[in-house]
Amino acid sequence: MKIELAKLKSWERHEVLVSLVNPRPIAWVSTIGKDGIPNAAPYSFFTPISLNPPTVAFSVGVRRGGDKKDTQRNIEDTREFVVNMVDESVSVAMNKTGFEYPPGVNEMEKVGLTMVPSDLVRPPRIGEAPASLECRLLQVIQIGEARNGNGLVIGEVLLAHVKDDWWHNNEIDPQKARLVGRMGGEFYCLPSNIIEMKRWKQPPA
Repeated sequence: MKIELAKLKSWERHEVLVSLVNPRPIAWVSTIGKDGIPNAAPYSFFTPISLNPPTVAFSVGVRRGGDKKDTQRNIEDTREFVVNMVDESVSVAMNKTGFEYPPGVNEMEKVGLTMVPSDLVRPPRIGEAPASLECRLLQVIQIGEARNGNGLVIGEVLLAHVKDDWWHNNEIDPQKARLVGRMGGEFYCLPSNIIEMKRWKQPPA
């Protein structure tokens, strides 16, 4: 089977990509607008991209009418955001915040989440999240047309909040940090069989 993406409709391209590039980590992004109204929404086009400076990136689509989503608009206005991580305990709440509420709605309040003041940025972090990354905007890159493309948000990580029991021997314990991954369609996954492979010290035979 060969699939030429340029010949597909937008939603068909989306399904091909998200069904093949998975599982994907989820950036549960909390922001605050110029009007002081907080916002939270999940994004699964998300990854770390640099260590010096420590940098993450996630991609934001547009609303059905083609307008910017609150997340991108708030970040462009305030230049700050928080990436909250998602484990099974908060997965249902995360999914609820993915509903396309009208602009200006506080999803955290709607879903019953706890807004905790961040240390270095204005947007609150989600108290129920097992880990959070306080970030400062570095750049937004427009991918495709403004009314039908994505905004690639790149931010420097200033401070990480992590559950105490995740931290072991000065690193995150992968057996404890069981984060939810996004699959294609309406499917998610959890790590079920974590394996370890040591890096080669010499060229492999």
